[in-house]
Amino acid sequence: MVDTGFTSNTDSGGATPAAVIGATGFIGTWLTAALTRAGVPTSGYSRAEPFSRDGRAAAGLAGARTVFFVAQTATIAQAEREPWRARADLETFRLLLDVVRRDGDRPTMVLAGSGGAVYGTAVEPPHAETSPVHPATVYGRVKLEMEREMLSAADAVEPVALRIATVYGPGQRRAGGQGVINHWLTAVARGEPLRIYGDPGATRDFVHVEDVVRAMVRVHEMTADGGRVRTPVLNIGCGRPVSLAEVVEVVRKVVTGRSVTVTRLPGREVDRRHSWLDVRNAADVLGWRPRITLEEGMRTMWRQIAR
Repeated sequence: MVDTGFTSNTDSGGATPAAVIGATGFIGTWLTAALTRAGVPTSGYSRAEPFSRDGRAAAGLAGARTVFFVAQTATIAQAEREPWRARADLETFRLLLDVVRRDGDRPTMVLAGSGGAVYGTAVEPPHAETSPVHPATVYGRVKLEMEREMLSAADAVEPVALRIATVYGPGQRRAGGQGVINHWLTAVARGEPLRIYGDPGATRDFVHVEDVVRAMVRVHEMTADGGRVRTPVLNIGCGRPVSLAEVVEVVRKVVTGRSVTVTRLPGREVDRRHSWLDVRNAADVLGWRPRITLEEGMRTMWRQIAR
């Protein structure tokens, strides 16, 4: 597990610096720690430590060669109930583009997008980057709008949009409805039933946060000295479907000695029945592949939750 909170590591000699917007969040915490371990001078920003000072780039953001936007205040369910949360994330991203444009250094910008919420349902998964996009939720529409605005801002940034599958891992916060795996393991620890909304045969693409962060660090490595990622949109996931029923069985294996019961509930409009990604382009372009199996990843979470 990595440390939480704002991280700044700006004394790494001549290494190329990076900035993380959303550094205290789930992905941001892991990313900041991974960059720091790799010797990358890294500045992190959050609501408590803003990236903009009077409309100008804060110290650390100015001069960063890679800017990661992993900030998020709304989950899919929250965005449906309170659309303003997702719109606030969009406005923050627009401000970042404006600040970076004024700074004039044209860094690589890496957006943590959504692979599960932007693709249309007219085409059966696995979804490739060329599959039709037709988001059915507020969250998906906002993520796609961010992506499109970044891709159109080629005068200000070198854009890389990572369409990420369902992320899980240690440190994920239960508040706000984040992560079925996190919710279920926490439920077991509390002696509560696992809640399945809708069809247990519904499938998702579960990718461990460590694998996601490796892809992000790889982008920095490729672009830090002026290189380019030749494909601006890439899927990041495990690349295979896993049903909710399968996840229940892995939970049973991981929580040895604990009782596991399941409660079935009606489906929710925000939940898609099947969603998984074709990740071959990430392997080809980044030389990246997911490494952590679902059981291995869940065991790391369970050790943290159950202690």
